[in-house]
Amino acid sequence: MTKNEQFLDHINVIAGDLNIDRKFQANKTDEIYEFLRLKGFVSAYHHTYPNEKYGKEENKTYYLKKTSYKDQNHAFVKYNGSTHLDYMFLSEKIIIENVELGSKTQWIFEGSEWINNKPITEASPGRSDHVPLIVDIKYK
Repeated sequence: MTKNEQFLDHINVIAGDLNIDRKFQANKTDEIYEFLRLKGFVSAYHHTYPNEKYGKEENKTYYLKKTSYKDQNHAFVKYNGSTHLDYMFLSEKIIIENVELGSKTQWIFEGSEWINNKPITEASPGRSDHVPLIVDIKYK
């Protein structure tokens, strides 16, 4: 981030899946959060849920999939872990009107093989292993 710091004056939205490494080391994501905060950016999620600490979010956006059974015709997937990885940081030029997360049932499990760790169909993956962070904004 610091390598391209001069561009932040021209950016209003930074959004994405911010897992830093495979271990999701909170100390590194905390550095990004603090860096952007000091540059005048606000996390849309934390604006809406101000009592939740960055890196300790109650609502999850990512559900780790693990294939637990696979053969020629079937692949069953378990969801064995979750965390909050998806963020939208907004400059002070933007007003946050509404923030919501997509439905876990709709995005993760619909069309998926497992619900509550029980197989329900043949292999057909869910839409994603992330639920979307949906943010309604307008310029000041």
